[in-house]
Amino acid sequence: MRGRYRRDPIGASRLAAFVGAVACGLVRGCSGLDAPAAGLGPAACGHGVVANEWRMRWHAVNHRVSLLGFEPDPDGGCADLPGATRVAIKGGDWSTGESFVDALAVSGVVSSLDAGAPTPAVGFARSVADFVVGPQADSGDGIGRATTELDFDLEALSMAGTADVVAVLAGWSIDTDVVQGPGYPSDYSPAHGYTPMRFDFAVGAPLLEDGGRRARVPVSAELAWGPSDRDDMNVALLEARVAVRVHVLLIALDVGVVVPWQAGYALSYPDPSDGPSKQPHATYGQRYTVVEGLAGFDTFVPAWTRVRHDLGDTSAGAVRHGYYLRELHDRLGVFEDVDANGRMVLDVDGYVSTTSLLDFHQLFHRFEATGVVIGLPAAVGHSAVGYTEADHAVGAVTYPHAAAGQPASP
Repeated sequence: MRGRYRRDPIGASRLAAFVGAVACGLVRGCSGLDAPAAGLGPAACGHGVVANEWRMRWHAVNHRVSLLGFEPDPDGGCADLPGATRVAIKGGDWSTGESFVDALAVSGVVSSLDAGAPTPAVGFARSVADFVVGPQADSGDGIGRATTELDFDLEALSMAGTADVVAVLAGWSIDTDVVQGPGYPSDYSPAHGYTPMRFDFAVGAPLLEDGGRRARVPVSAELAWGPSDRDDMNVALLEARVAVRVHVLLIALDVGVVVPWQAGYALSYPDPSDGPSKQPHATYGQRYTVVEGLAGFDTFVPAWTRVRHDLGDTSAGAVRHGYYLRELHDRLGVFEDVDANGRMVLDVDGYVSTTSLLDFHQLFHRFEATGVVIGLPAAVGHSAVGYTEADHAVGAVTYPHAAAGQPASP
């Protein structure tokens, strides 16, 4: 059916990440791990989490960004379903009650895959990359960047020798309220955040080593902050250090197919000088993303591998600005289910809003995303968990997962 957003791709579980490389309770170097036979075995997790949609929005006006994140099952391990998701949003002192208070709303969709037993067709491992991004003044082009590689011992995880291994973006967070360097000014608090120009979180394809016994997964993050109407903030953001966390889910397949997709578009909105501008989502045609090659399977798992938002006019000679943020909303849905020829149409919607009575700059928004659709046999169970919270507390709140499509509360 065209134009229908289906909330039923994949996963809710309790797999998350400790600092460094905890993969489903198995840490590299742990004792008591016998070398398993090839193929998926009992050391691999039976559940997998995929984040399909996140939305964070201030009700009244737009704000600086201090804390932002969406992290399904942030506490780690391979605990039983249904699990929980930590959602974080916090702005400057005009959002927290120090100078003004603004109400918050959040929503999301998290899906789960259950590999089954005793011979699972799919297995999972979880890890996390922690970065300090910045100062962007040191980068040469005003972009703060950080990269790393996460090491998965596939043999210890009973994931060596499977037909395919893929890594996906399982969650992310940013936090400006961290210790700063000696060049950071003393008259501006990093807890009040900055006005963004770029958010970019990416997970690369696994690099297999040692005959397929190990996998290295590239992970990267980019942030850029731009000047606005606050002189103290404009000086501070050049020296800002920001904590970034990127969650990675590694999926090993004995039976299945992995098909990549990519999407992107550029949007521009009216100048707000005559009043708050209307800022609609991208059109149906812009979000329409075709994926082929899925014939012969029954369970289909869309997932992100990269999400990038660029704000501002990037044309030659243009003056770059940061933007006060009103809403961030990324959605990976389905316009058309898989047909008999193995063709699926995704709804890839990346949305940013800055509209407000306090909107200073015309919004130009470029969105880019990549991901995969995984086709699996019917034996692999899947379900979805959606929730909406219209009165989210300032900061981070963990929401227990409820039944599919039912609201959950903290």
